[in-house]
Amino acid sequence: MLSCLKIELENKGYNYNIGSILHGFLMQKIDNSNYIEIIHQNNLKPFSQYVYCDKITNNLIWNISTLNEEAYENIIFPLSKYEFDNIYLENKSSHLKVF
Repeated sequence: MLSCLKIELENKGYNYNIGSILHGFLMQKIDNSNYIEIIHQNNLKPFSQYVYCDKITNNLIWNISTLNEEAYENIIFPLSKYEFDNIYLENKSSHLKVF
């Protein structure tokens, strides 16, 4: 099942390089520790994620895509149900507002 989730974030001067830090946030939000091990052991990842800056709003857009149903159920579905108004970037000791 191909699926995509887009999350709009406040831009505090970050660029697409913040994707690796958001990847860490994503791994923290996956409830299934077995699935995290599967992700890290496989060479072919069942999901992708990247960040770009919206030219109109100047906000960051975090795009998370999954390639199969298992990835959707463990990544996108829980994250889309998670109610948050900001994301804490542990590495940067900073919060980004979610729109």
